[in-house]
Amino acid sequence: MGKFRRYNVFISSTFKDMDFERDIIKFKIIPRINQELKNYNVELTAIDLRVGINTKNLSEVKATQKILDICAQSIDNSRPFFIGLIGARYGWIPSNEEWNKFIRRLPKEHQISMQETRGKSVTEIEIMYGALNQYSLDNSNVMFFMRNFDSYKDIPAEYLDKYVDNDPEKLDKINVLKQRIYDTLNTKGGDNDYVVPYSLRWNNECNDFDDENSVLVDDIEIIAN
Repeated sequence: MGKFRRYNVFISSTFKDMDFERDIIKFKIIPRINQELKNYNVELTAIDLRVGINTKNLSEVKATQKILDICAQSIDNSRPFFIGLIGARYGWIPSNEEWNKFIRRLPKEHQISMQETRGKSVTEIEIMYGALNQYSLDNSNVMFFMRNFDSYKDIPAEYLDKYVDNDPEKLDKINVLKQRIYDTLNTKGGDNDYVVPYSLRWNNECNDFDDENSVLVDDIEIIAN
């Protein structure tokens, strides 16, 4: 048997609205794929930054710097594997000062390509750094999953803010980002091989999405294989 190899898979998304998908990938799909890979002495590890970034006792500026730095480091440690999950929340936007400091700390080869991320959310910065800049397009294996808007039609009003931005400007930014992802990755060829739209069903009994959404699981596993 060959040498044991472990690969990281970076998961990028806004957080609370994408808990369902992140949990499916981390606790169902990755373990299932690892069952197949163990015969080849290979293991995948999901890099999920919902846990592991301790910003306690840090100022807002220091906390922002730490979050941005860890995002970039985790993406670099996970190359070539990057999964992006896009819903209807755009995410938190760092200040220009925080963004400037982050850009100056990046490797020289990334500083120019990341200039256009000023005023963008941390999630879009992750996507640009890990998937859509030229270095990533040349050196990474990326895939995106786009949650369709019909997934929100049955969500009660008291829960909807968790999943859908109520700021029209942010919704516009999400749509622009989605279109850029489609346009950029489809130029690689493959008829949407790199971008998969999907829908979820809301379950009023548990006030969450339905855990029996086999379409998402099957789509991720097919592409991963």
